[in-house]
Amino acid sequence: MTPINLERPMTTTQVTQALNVSRSTLLNLATREENPLPSIKIGAHYRFFWSDIVSFFNIPDRKVVPSKPESDITPDNIGSDFI
Repeated sequence: MTPINLERPMTTTQVTQALNVSRSTLLNLATREENPLPSIKIGAHYRFFWSDIVSFFNIPDRKVVPSKPESDITPDNIGSDFI
């Protein structure tokens, strides 16, 4: 059985802002014949899933940077900001 994607689809505006590309560039990627950017077309509108974009562009996961320098971190002062 194919798993259901419960991720909320993104509009072209949301994706262009996140990637800092033009709408025409995004739509060219989505509609090209070879290796298109995964998308869903609903009527005249395209929708994208962020997980597909991450996979397509091979965007690495961002690591959480602690707010305190490592030299200040001890077992006694690790708070909820590191969880």
